[in-house]
Amino acid sequence: SMNFTRNCREFEEWKRWFPAEFITENIEQVRLWYYSQLFFSVVLTGRAPYDTVLSNEYVYDEQGEQFHKSGENFIDFPQAAERAGSDVVRWYYARHDPAEKVLFGYHVLSEVKRKLLVLWNTYAFFVTYANLDRFDPVAAPVPLAERPVIDRWLLSALDRLVRDSRAALDRYDSQAACLRMEAFWDDLSTWYVRRNRARFWKARSKRDSLAAYQTLYEALTTLVRLFAPVMPFLAEEMHQNLVRHAVPGAPASIHLTEYPTRTDRIDDDLERRMSAARRVVELGRAARSQAKTKVRTPLAKLVAVFDEGDRDKGALDGQEDLAAIVRDELNVKALEVRDRAEGLVKEIVKPELKALGPKLGKDLPKVRAALADGRFTRRDGMILVEGHELAPSEVLVSHEGVAGHAVARGSGLVVALDTALTPELEADGLARELVHRLNDIRKEAGLDISDRIALRYDGAISATVERFRDQVAEEVLATSVTRGLAGRGHAWSGELNGVPTVLEIEKV
Repeated sequence: SMNFTRNCREFEEWKRWFPAEFITENIEQVRLWYYSQLFFSVVLTGRAPYDTVLSNEYVYDEQGEQFHKSGENFIDFPQAAERAGSDVVRWYYARHDPAEKVLFGYHVLSEVKRKLLVLWNTYAFFVTYANLDRFDPVAAPVPLAERPVIDRWLLSALDRLVRDSRAALDRYDSQAACLRMEAFWDDLSTWYVRRNRARFWKARSKRDSLAAYQTLYEALTTLVRLFAPVMPFLAEEMHQNLVRHAVPGAPASIHLTEYPTRTDRIDDDLERRMSAARRVVELGRAARSQAKTKVRTPLAKLVAVFDEGDRDKGALDGQEDLAAIVRDELNVKALEVRDRAEGLVKEIVKPELKALGPKLGKDLPKVRAALADGRFTRRDGMILVEGHELAPSEVLVSHEGVAGHAVARGSGLVVALDTALTPELEADGLARELVHRLNDIRKEAGLDISDRIALRYDGAISATVERFRDQVAEEVLATSVTRGLAGRGHAWSGELNGVPTVLEIEKV
């Protein structure tokens, strides 16, 4: 009777979990594992034992050669887990299109690890500064409306990620979820953290610094829960450090937490505006590289012109907080958004000879000259010149900046950078170069990021140090700035932007 009771209990437990919602294996299991289950289940219960099946294509080595268990190229999972890390292997499979051949090996796994290091470095950045500043994760949150635009943008993007990741995993589409998570942590590292470093270590405002910590903390702890089903060990490691050891009463394991659900902060308009600002920054960088001026030397102005009908036209109008981000990112004093690029950009139109040679014949030189002189008009996307109608595919269009401007053009957007330098701009640039050099000297001296220093200086740089004393002191954590060296600490001499410079720093 005891066996009968136990068997009844086991049968009830089995019924709770039958049929399986999802199973996955290699495609060669179609006539083995999948079919065996299906056959016996239908015979015994009258129905399939699983609702959803996912099969990867066959696995090959990195050169596309078949794996043979007795061959030199064979890698089994324990080997790969030991050498590359089991979560790296899991992430590789989860982000892979199951309809494509799997090319497996240590090179592809190292590429995956490189992507994961972007996330790990952001996590390490947070932990370093959170420990330094004794960040309390249970402190009263700064209200969303009081946080800067970049915090609100990140939390909107985070909620969108939660929505999209849940939807993708509900469809058993792990690739879509993983690629969205990767794109998010790339933005987290290359846009949010890079744009906000000073909020973590300068702390000009305690409340603003707290908002930055809370925003990054929420992004990391939510992201960890999102990828926990795919990378259980990495997620657990981060959860233990970020949550369990920091928050009283926190779940003992990340795998005992709820999957994220919050989506109420999605702000389409804000994300569109930030996208427009980032487009301007991307093209502004291209214009800056053309300008060949030192990146730390400020320039007077950047003008952005969105094409008529472009999705982002009007997105930056009146957006001072976003304009400030663009100005700071590109090191320009002013950003102007205009409707037209006249006076800034010269459009150069040339005939596409392969297309127009046969079409125009003897008229080709005349058309070419008219295009070069700008004697043409546009109508409905066509170019009218010397009695001919030319389609976009029949001409080559490029853009050049008028004198004193560097120009870059992307789809739907032109930016023009005023490249004229003034003594004021050059002085500002030298001060920034000085700060950069001093921070390099701090690293060479082996100082911690929080160490305060005494700064001593001499040489022709003295005028710059004295003019920008407060700014330099704040940026390099100097508690004193004095002329003349003491022969102690860590010294450097050389030229900055051609100006003879002697510097000495000493930990205080």
